[in-house]
Amino acid sequence: RNCRLDQLSTDLKTGKLPNYSHIILNQCNEMHGLQECPNDEKLIQRGDAAIGQLVDRITSATVWSAAENSAIVVTFDEDNYYLFDHPEEQGCCGTDPKSETHYGGGHIATIVITNHGPRGLVDATPYNHYSLLRTTENAFGIDEYLNMAGATDQGVQAMTKLFAVPITPVNPIGSTVSNAN
Repeated sequence: RNCRLDQLSTDLKTGKLPNYSHIILNQCNEMHGLQECPNDEKLIQRGDAAIGQLVDRITSATVWSAAENSAIVVTFDEDNYYLFDHPEEQGCCGTDPKSETHYGGGHIATIVITNHGPRGLVDATPYNHYSLLRTTENAFGIDEYLNMAGATDQGVQAMTKLFAVPITPVNPIGSTVSNAN
């Protein structure tokens, strides 16, 4: 369903979140900007503040601490330098420049925040939006990938290690587990 961002506050309070939410900030707060946006010279600061408040709102909700795995992915759709100044250099993933998976936004930051997954992990693997799509489809058990998400032969990789939840050994009743150093 398509709804306004204020619905998120209700969902967070009730703990009834959908299995997947895709949030897009308005153009005055997502760093693209429009002429009618105030203080255009503060575009990046305004975007940082908006996403920071949104992440804080989600991670401070009771539902964020639940046993179920949750993740927030903050990403961009393009790098203006590459998109406008160097279109021949767009893309990533070591793919053939003529491949559909090659075209994208150049080098962009993507931050993954998980409630139970890895902390402080830096991954230098080149990913693209098809990688995020593939990862999302894997999480939902979808194995018929949309568009180029299944194109591993063209460099598309799942972002699994950014979401991996450490497996804690389960102790059968009456047994002990010790870590030998």
